[in-house]
Amino acid sequence: MSDEPRAFRRTERLRVTYFARVKTPAEQESDVVIVNVTPEGCCLTLNGASMQVGHHLLIRLESGESLHGQVRWVRDGQAGILFDEYLEKPRLEYLRREHSTFLSEHEWEDEPVQRSVI
Repeated sequence: MSDEPRAFRRTERLRVTYFARVKTPAEQESDVVIVNVTPEGCCLTLNGASMQVGHHLLIRLESGESLHGQVRWVRDGQAGILFDEYLEKPRLEYLRREHSTFLSEHEWEDEPVQRSVI
């Protein structure tokens, strides 16, 4: 949900439900949910976590892997993150296979995000 027009997106977003923890510059750790991802970045549901544009974050995935990124926007309990390094195709394929959600745009915005049952 970025302010930038859709035409400027490099790649399509993959809707996922992926639980993670973030660590902010103030060393605060919080649970978040990654709700969409591209090779360049992701959108997080913050679950009360406090973030500011420009913060650099460490995102710890359920798998034990970590991603580094910068907060690009914060709005309505969500934040957009630009990764320091693009995600590789095998990692995106894994997220698509194991964590993708199949909600319509309307349902996705109005309903709580739920884990896929596939």
